[in-house]
Amino acid sequence: MIDLKQLRHVLTLAEHRNYSRAAAALSLSQPALTRSIQSLERTMGVRLFDRNRSGVWLTPMGARLVELGEPLLRQAARVENDLNLIAGLASGDLKIGAGPYVTDISIATAVSRFLDRHPEIRIDVTTSNWPDLASRVLDADFDLAVVELSDIDQSEQLRTDPLPRHPVYFFCSVNHPLAGRSRVTLDDLKSSPLVSTPLPSRVAGLIGLEQEAARAARTTRTSPSILVDSVHVARQIVMGSSTIGLAALCQIKAEVDSGRLAVLPLVLPALETHYGVVRMADRTPSPAASGFVEVLKQVEEEISDEERAGGLFSLR
Repeated sequence: MIDLKQLRHVLTLAEHRNYSRAAAALSLSQPALTRSIQSLERTMGVRLFDRNRSGVWLTPMGARLVELGEPLLRQAARVENDLNLIAGLASGDLKIGAGPYVTDISIATAVSRFLDRHPEIRIDVTTSNWPDLASRVLDADFDLAVVELSDIDQSEQLRTDPLPRHPVYFFCSVNHPLAGRSRVTLDDLKSSPLVSTPLPSRVAGLIGLEQEAARAARTTRTSPSILVDSVHVARQIVMGSSTIGLAALCQIKAEVDSGRLAVLPLVLPALETHYGVVRMADRTPSPAASGFVEVLKQVEEEISDEERAGGLFSLR
């Protein structure tokens, strides 16, 4: 069974004849595109592409699939466009609230991908602390919010839709005294200030901020040693000081690859993201809101696929 997504992958690879360029055109990682093509070849039981040092070339079966697939994709695009016009996705407003971590991990990518498909939609993204955003959904300030779920009041007025969880790790500058160690404990981290956005009480408890977590029970958030409102700002501070940060691997890949940050070899299995989409339970979402959530889920699944496949990097 060939789905339209795989067919689009085949046609794009046939056009570019290079996995890296085709993946960039599709807004995919190269490993994700490779897995998609290999999966389709296994399903069909034939090779669609020959690969050598000079590039990627269609086999006779691949060329026939491209010939038959091009009109199918054009027709599918026309159908999607007509349905979007009927559903209201050709215009309108979408107001999104998002916590700092999910904004850094996937919201920006999802917004750009959604706007590429629906350029007439006007989108307003507000990044703020997650408890405030959840309450503002009830005030109808946002069509939806994407926030930490662990301390959200599970009111009957709210509908929550969890997104994939991502492991979170401690990181530091490559010049930090802990960088390069083969083993690091939580006690080792106590000598370095933690830079972060407000932490959920569950995270504070996991990393040993018990007193802070207890005080936070009334506010559902805990302040680290150095409080910031942006993961980007936290990264910048950690790169230039002897502080420690917290991030999913996808958030610090570029800095680790370039030798500016180091991931500390301390794995806490329960230390992971736990965010999701929050909406009004008794309100039918707009076509734009529903369409954006679907795109966001696709982006999140791609990140999870890379994590499972080791496409980011792994700890020693």
